[in-house]
Amino acid sequence: MLRPKISFFNKCGGSYFCPFSSVFKPRKNGRYILGIESSFDESSAALVHIPDGKLIGQETLSQWKDHQAFGGIVPKLASESHDRNLPIVVEDVLKQSQVSLEDISFIALTVGPGLVLSLNSGIKFATQFGQENNIPIMPINHIEAHCLSPRFEIEEDQSPNPSYPYLDFPYLTFLVTGAHTELIKCTGLGKYEVLGFTMDDSIGEAFDKVARDLELNYLATGQIQVDNPSLAQEILGRKHGGAQVEICARYGDPEKFPLPIPMINHQGCDFSFSGIKSAVKRYLSLGHKELKFLPVRKEPTIQERCDLSASFQLSCTAHLKHRLRKVLRYYKKNGEEINGVAIVGGVASNQYIKQELRKIAEMYDTRTFSPPSSLCVDNAAMIAWTGLEYFNAKKKIEYSQFPVAAERKLPLGDYTDIMF
Repeated sequence: MLRPKISFFNKCGGSYFCPFSSVFKPRKNGRYILGIESSFDESSAALVHIPDGKLIGQETLSQWKDHQAFGGIVPKLASESHDRNLPIVVEDVLKQSQVSLEDISFIALTVGPGLVLSLNSGIKFATQFGQENNIPIMPINHIEAHCLSPRFEIEEDQSPNPSYPYLDFPYLTFLVTGAHTELIKCTGLGKYEVLGFTMDDSIGEAFDKVARDLELNYLATGQIQVDNPSLAQEILGRKHGGAQVEICARYGDPEKFPLPIPMINHQGCDFSFSGIKSAVKRYLSLGHKELKFLPVRKEPTIQERCDLSASFQLSCTAHLKHRLRKVLRYYKKNGEEINGVAIVGGVASNQYIKQELRKIAEMYDTRTFSPPSSLCVDNAAMIAWTGLEYFNAKKKIEYSQFPVAAERKLPLGDYTDIMF
């Protein structure tokens, strides 16, 4: 059971410019919110207009190339890159938007969850920046920002959504990222119920690991020649494993290598992706009657890599669809209103997954919502927007624990005891 929620601004002590200030006082004449995001490997800054939520500008620097040789994110290296990049992105977004420091009402800052060293870089920079320029700081939960992002900008017309005409509470959020896989019921601002979460790997992590096992990066960098011109053109230069799997899956047969659908008889709505990932690895290490190559002695063909990618994506998507179907059926049976399904996070850029989840939602007369691809990945715009939501609602942010520093884990809400 999670600890009782504590009012963040009531319980936090410290100086006025501490990121966890006991009294939050936005500047009265400020017209913009400066969002700062550094939870993982993206250094991002954005400006959002008060009160209509128009995105004035955003600058983001990715560290992907710095970590690519290590096969994953190196926390110390990520923190050092944030220390260099955050001053640059903040300066650039202010300069390009032609916004002065006097026009900033407050800083909306990611404080968790995420990599502690990366978060601390953001907190350190924002604290110093706030002190030097007399700008207060509002702490933001990164997961909550993802959940609220479809209310900011929706995919249909890419326009700001300040009056919430498209997605209002209550709604479901499917959070699918490299670090999280969660199904959350959003009943109001600051009111969330976690319906299910991953018991092991997140879906994004599983996609990245399968891409490494299939050595798809060699296809993306041209180190392995691809005979299919269309596939070669699509995958060349694609740096993220998830995108590489999605592209290869389009050229593969998803029925070629049957993979399990996890936890099919599990009563709850939790997730598990390690078994699907391991099944792909077993095909590669032990061989299979359908594979043309012999384990260890030869490599899989390009077509076999595409077939395995398609089978893996199909199984992961079936797992997500099964969970969404259970939840929507439960709420419809009990007459509970659900205004939509928000699909958010980096994996929400996967068009196949998004289309398949949309089909399930439509079966229950429910629409799906996603931010544009630029707002699916970690970004400062959604952080600034979350700050604006609380600012407009004149509501205090609540956390389940007192974050005296960056929080690697920062629960968004209580876990449900409903058996779907």
